[in-house]
Amino acid sequence: MSAAICGECVNPGCRCAHAGLRLLPLASRVGAALAQWLSPQFGDTVRIMIDTDRIDALAADRAALWDRVSNAAFLTLNEKREAVGYGPVAGGDRWE
Repeated sequence: MSAAICGECVNPGCRCAHAGLRLLPLASRVGAALAQWLSPQFGDTVRIMIDTDRIDALAADRAALWDRVSNAAFLTLNEKREAVGYGPVAGGDRWE
């Protein structure tokens, strides 16, 4: 299926990260529309999000991000956490 979407793959079983990157914006819009549709019943706090950490095709990109952030000595702990999508912690405005 990814070969039809990606165009660069010739192997139908190929896990192509490019296909995933093309589908993420569409999936986000569908999730936002679904959350908006559900909000009258469940309130405005309904959010439907994509867990990109569970997409195997994006694992290499995520690992590269973790390596870059963990090796950045000029960032504080909270800045590193923000860069990878986590919230701040108490006492995290210091360099390690």
